[in-house]
Amino acid sequence: MIIKTLYAGEKNIVALAKSCDSKADIEVELEVESKRNSAIKGFDVLFRRYCSGNRLTVEMFHEAGEYKAQRFYEFRKGRARVYCVMDPKDGSIMLLTHLLCSKSTNQTKTSDLAKAYKILTQYHKILTQYQITKIER
Repeated sequence: MIIKTLYAGEKNIVALAKSCDSKADIEVELEVESKRNSAIKGFDVLFRRYCSGNRLTVEMFHEAGEYKAQRFYEFRKGRARVYCVMDPKDGSIMLLTHLLCSKSTNQTKTSDLAKAYKILTQYHKILTQYQITKIER
């Protein structure tokens, strides 16, 4: 696994990918779901706005909840959610974890936060394993 920068700017958005040449899992999820849900295409605009430092409304981006003392966030577009977490060592880096499209309630499920936490632990393992102290923009 590697850490792949998806969007760069004042803030960076990263995700985990199997290799330098492969897409990140979240990229594949967004691509597949965009064929069924046209709102998914709007995430690209949200991510770019976030990275450029533009303020997003609470309907577009907000805290989803806390799990094991870690705060998780979500980008929202219609009924679709992209869960993410801020790198605790570098607040300018946001790690995208996974996509959820069938959210019928505003209540975040613990299982969604647990999934995001699992991806965060993989991210930390990569940082430690390769002694990464800074992600290049």
